[in-house]
Amino acid sequence: MITDETFWLALSLVADSVRGHCAFNQVFGTSFFEYWSKPENQASDHDFHSGMSSLSAVENPGLLRSYHFPENATVADIAGGIGGLLLRVLQANPSLHDILFDQEPVLVKNCLGELGDDLRWRLQSGNFFVSCPVADIYLLKNIIHDWPDEKVVVI
Repeated sequence: MITDETFWLALSLVADSVRGHCAFNQVFGTSFFEYWSKPENQASDHDFHSGMSSLSAVENPGLLRSYHFPENATVADIAGGIGGLLLRVLQANPSLHDILFDQEPVLVKNCLGELGDDLRWRLQSGNFFVSCPVADIYLLKNIIHDWPDEKVVVI
């Protein structure tokens, strides 16, 4: 992921970023997330969501050791990508039921089938600014850092 041109081409304008201009928007003519929502940029296995899942795999064991999930809870991973974290949560906690919530083009690439138990999870597409699924526990990993405070409160 880090070697993909979407990351290193914008570095040529890093000085503009310091001055308040988004280097990515200048190089690609669109925002980062709009770029990755285009079908032509999702076709490859070398895409943003697969890359995020790979990076997240390093963090997931520590997260699982850091929190004890209550039995029989429903966990919703908001903007959970292809579900790498949620898969690990389900594997470590056999009584949980989970919801992977993201946009439809992302959900079709989910990895939750690897669990081998399709009754313990479901996919739900949507926009977290409109509504989120009902759950006992919400995971919000790597999603609020790029939104202004007033949007974070909505999420």
